Amino acid sequence: MKRTLAYIARRPGSYIAPGVALFLFGSLMLVSLTAFRHTSDKPTATADDPADRRIIIVDKVADHLPTLFPAVRELPGVTATVEFKKGTRWLSSWVADGYGPATPPTGYFVPVDVAAVDPNFYREFLPEGVKHHADTLAGGGAILSQTSSELRGIPSSGGISFNNGTGVGVGGVVDDSLTRNHEILVSTEVGAQLGLAQQYLVVAVSPEADAGAIEAHIDASAPPGAGVRVRGSAGTGLEPLSALLSVAELKRELGEFSARPAAGRAIQIHQGWIDKNTVETTVPVLAEQFRCHKVVVRQVEAAMAEIQNRGLGHLVDTGDFGGCFTGRYISAGGDSNLSRHSWGAAFDLNVQGNLYGRQPTIDQRIVEIIESFGFSWGGHWDKPDGMHFEFIKRHP
Repeated sequence: MKRTLAYIARRPGSYIAPGVALFLFGSLMLVSLTAFRHTSDKPTATADDPADRRIIIVDKVADHLPTLFPAVRELPGVTATVEFKKGTRWLSSWVADGYGPATPPTGYFVPVDVAAVDPNFYREFLPEGVKHHADTLAGGGAILSQTSSELRGIPSSGGISFNNGTGVGVGGVVDDSLTRNHEILVSTEVGAQLGLAQQYLVVAVSPEADAGAIEAHIDASAPPGAGVRVRGSAGTGLEPLSALLSVAELKRELGEFSARPAAGRAIQIHQGWIDKNTVETTVPVLAEQFRCHKVVVRQVEAAMAEIQNRGLGHLVDTGDFGGCFTGRYISAGGDSNLSRHSWGAAFDLNVQGNLYGRQPTIDQRIVEIIESFGFSWGGHWDKPDGMHFEFIKRHP
């Protein structure tokens, strides 16, 4: 008999259906993270309307959002506005409609990038063919990005359960651009149950709108020293959105792990994933042995070999290497995103001279070489992290 979890969407605070829960907690047959990896053969709607091609992101809004939101929404040229609340949360199980549930190894969970929106405001961003997904959110359900759908093995509907006991029905899948690349999208009510707190504002502007004028108005509306940051998609003329990989994209490239929170900023990643996906090695210039992702370390090795070949190895302080793989949050408190170091997808050079928030001192020839091998440099950030190099693409 086909098992359906559609009713979970109306009960966001509940666990998965009793029969499924019995299976999850009573069965000895744990299903692995790769239990099902089929994808839907139905086309996914894409963001093809003009409003979604010109997007402005306003972040670091913190306590200023109640003032900024109505002010921005009334600006000429603004066609839609919605607040996103986001955070890393932990999945304890998931199930595709008609299939048995999957769970991570006992005592571990899967970290996922979750965001919450008001369904009424979010509806304005959806193309006509997928506006009904706002109703899914309003009913207490969740929608997945296409990449997340493939990771979870949920092609259209099913259910997900978080480690705090919140169970949510999955009511659909949309293009990654429509979730702002978050893996899972829920309503603000469900987001409150999950404790999502990091805020940013998404603003859609018409093709003829002056994005610069809108940015100026946002800056003027924010309190002095608020540090609000405005960025734009292609065609807006504003500072471009980040080229860094989303969590879902990173998982697609380097694999998904199960883990559990540990002391302070640390997380404990399942040893099976570490053994399969990372390697301990040395590379040219960096004489120190370190652990990194198998895909990433080949590009680190190639970049360091190029630095050595150009006679620039003396510009890298081999005694001040910050390593590559370490499971942790970006900052303390458990409400930030996971560091890219958790995948072994980033490494740190010349640490003491390039501390976070300070003017970087690393030689730009080193930066240019490493960037050419598929990495992004943290020194470009508005609050620079000059030691940090992060994987963004595979290098031939």
